[in-house]
Amino acid sequence: MNKLNQIFKCSVCGNIVEILHVGAGQLICCGQLMEALQEKTQDAGLEKHVPVIEKTEKGIKIEIGNINTQTIKIKKIQNKNYQKG
Repeated sequence: MNKLNQIFKCSVCGNIVEILHVGAGQLICCGQLMEALQEKTQDAGLEKHVPVIEKTEKGIKIEIGNINTQTIKIKKIQNKNYQKG
């Protein structure tokens, strides 16, 4: 059974679908079953863009991989306010 927010891709035309309402049945595109995409949770090979999310006393700290990048401090994530630090 499909899950809410699960993402599928057609291997023929490349259409991408996100599940917004779970129901019975299968997703078919171009006459074939659509492939369920899996989240990447670890670095694969040279990929260094897996996010690391950490809750701190000042808010939420997000780092992308282990490459030294600019840190962005988020003050109010609900209002999309942020401050570069």
